[in-house]
Amino acid sequence: MLDALLVVVEWVNAPLLPFPATQRIRQLVDAALTDSASDTLVVNRRDSTDGSLLVLQGDGRSYPGVLARLMAAFDDLLASERRANHYRRRPYPQLRLVTHAGQVEYDGTECTGAVLLTLHAHNESMTVRDALVGDDDVAVIVIASDQVFDSDLVGDGTIADTRDWFPVVNVPDDTTPLRLWIRTPARRSADPATAGSSSGPTRGGSMLAAGASEHGQVRPP
Repeated sequence: MLDALLVVVEWVNAPLLPFPATQRIRQLVDAALTDSASDTLVVNRRDSTDGSLLVLQGDGRSYPGVLARLMAAFDDLLASERRANHYRRRPYPQLRLVTHAGQVEYDGTECTGAVLLTLHAHNESMTVRDALVGDDDVAVIVIASDQVFDSDLVGDGTIADTRDWFPVVNVPDDTTPLRLWIRTPARRSADPATAGSSSGPTRGGSMLAAGASEHGQVRPP
């Protein structure tokens, strides 16, 4: 069994995008991994039409600072995507990163383990599916489990101010409940074509998923 960081990367609104969504997300994942690479990082990647599942492992420590680098890489890539194509009307490209950590088994071809099933169940829940969707100021939605948030974001010093992260306890059917942390970054420019440039310290007020659904329910933290 190996400790691993798991990251699902997918478009929020793939069917509505004015370009080949599958091809473009694979290009973005390639670029983000290149920007985040280290000599000790081992990546097991599974691509689908919706996006990619990344299983990240390292030497000595399972994923030394890679999540912070991945977040920064995707933030930069999506900001560049929006600027380069001068998006002036919806839908604006929006990515979702959902991350969890735990032990996996690797048979030389693919990774398996209960932690992957847990991640999949939470990723399909309405809490995750609804969070910040359609918020024009958030190009990259990041949702981290408590394990990842405590040890690899706060613990690493990546996050100095936790006020830009919103916690919910997510309880999908037939799987382990998790406390999830949803990044709610400070508002940027009102024009999505200039996303990525700071417009000041004010915080956004987007609605996050709440209440019960057929996929699970949210409880206060």
